[in-house]
Amino acid sequence: MSSGGGGEGALTGYVGRFKQRDAVELLEYMAEEGDVEWEGVGKAAAIVYWKKPEEWANVIYEWIDNTGQKGSVLTLYEISEGDLTRNQEFHTIDPYVLRKALDVLVRRSLAQVFGANEEMGVKFF
Repeated sequence: MSSGGGGEGALTGYVGRFKQRDAVELLEYMAEEGDVEWEGVGKAAAIVYWKKPEEWANVIYEWIDNTGQKGSVLTLYEISEGDLTRNQEFHTIDPYVLRKALDVLVRRSLAQVFGANEEMGVKFF
């Protein structure tokens, strides 16, 4: 990626030559791999995932299983901000990404989501 001696300066030079069409091409590739989700009309914005929703679903469900939370009902706040998740990598997860991960668990019949917005809860099986 760099031209020459490496270091931060070389990377900055590369980024300066990075064109919008290159960024769109990169995002298109990432979307094909499931690492990006387009938003808005005409792909006006993109959500770039650090982990795919399927991966977050696995991490969250592993925590549910390891902590004996199956059969429990938890709010989205408890999952993303609660004291029990403070040491988990999904602590402070973006609410949109959390919803996508929970949708994966629902499709796998491992969770049921009910309620709306602030009052949303999840039961895990």
